[in-house]
Amino acid sequence: MANYLEDTDLYYEIVISKGKGYLTRKAEHYFELIAKNTIRRKAKDYKDNEEMMDCMQHGLLIMFENWMSFDEKKFKPTKLCL
Repeated sequence: MANYLEDTDLYYEIVISKGKGYLTRKAEHYFELIAKNTIRRKAKDYKDNEEMMDCMQHGLLIMFENWMSFDEKKFKPTKLCL
């Protein structure tokens, strides 16, 4: 992943969230980081700020709706300290 977020940190939070049955606040924060950094890279492609924010909100919605379907068995962490 990018240097603003370690993939193992997100993996760990998703596994904890799945165990609890709800998304942890830290995992929510990681999703926000992903959305903000992705939209920042594509900022020049949007005609105005409103369109950009709409796309970011849609991306967040998709992540929040589908986090439970993450299959941790398919994930190959580079370094995992559990």
